[in-house]
Amino acid sequence: MDRITSMVVFGEVAKAGSFSAAARQLRLSQAAVSKHVQALEDWLGAPLFNRTTRRLSLTDFGTVFHQRSLRLLEDVEEARQVAGEWRTVPKGRLRVTAPVSFARHLEPMLTDFLARYPEVDLDVDLVDRRIDLIEEGCDVAIRVGHLPDSSLVARQLAISPYFICATPAYLREHGEPSHPRDLASYSCLQFAHHTHGQWRFASEEGEVVVPVSGPLISNNADLLLEATLAGRGLILAPSFHVGREIAAGQLVPVLRRFMTATSTTHAVYPQTRHLSAKVRCFIDCLVPWFREPPWTMDATS
Repeated sequence: MDRITSMVVFGEVAKAGSFSAAARQLRLSQAAVSKHVQALEDWLGAPLFNRTTRRLSLTDFGTVFHQRSLRLLEDVEEARQVAGEWRTVPKGRLRVTAPVSFARHLEPMLTDFLARYPEVDLDVDLVDRRIDLIEEGCDVAIRVGHLPDSSLVARQLAISPYFICATPAYLREHGEPSHPRDLASYSCLQFAHHTHGQWRFASEEGEVVVPVSGPLISNNADLLLEATLAGRGLILAPSFHVGREIAAGQLVPVLRRFMTATSTTHAVYPQTRHLSAKVRCFIDCLVPWFREPPWTMDATS
């Protein structure tokens, strides 16, 4: 039987002075109360009560155990209250991981979160590898792209369209491509391990796959963006990487009617029966941020 419950029942019997009175107070049967006390005595290996037909009293051991159990039950209740606050009041250290290229996007989100929840301390690890959240003690990960099957819980934050774009100066010098096949004569900056020297498009004839080449291949999106802004060529990137620059007129999208690819961003966290308030509030704070540009933009107009 549940020993904590048995201790509560035992304490009520000691307080009431009888099994029947304790049963009425606890809304249990007298037999159930007797079973709880008997189970506790069997576990302890000593009697808790002196029982006679006229009177019920604590044994010497029962008196000592009653005093100790009261303190223990007070500690249990305090722990329960702490657990309740943990589920309802955001506090403590929150470990978050995200891609390196998210650094400039996360700063305003994290500042807003810290202002709302001053009892939370953020520990943000920016890495491009997919870490094991449970093994490395991480609370939340922001991840882009396909999610493999796992025991993690995922909440979709945004679906971001892809853009091909370049600076106005680059397009004035080289002209604007009118069809994906034109890219063979352009300098195309590529994200390593993703495009493999080919960019894919949709057309009336179906999917069009065109070979591309250029002076820079990198696994760092910020490096590619800087090279694009310096006029080194065209970039293929999701809106959250180039949306601000497009809105500011620093980059101009091309071939928009051929673009169909999207990038999905999720917040993922370990599965648990009772999600902590700090994790729940952090994700709830992220959602409205990811509903706005540059995460969501019109890729076709």
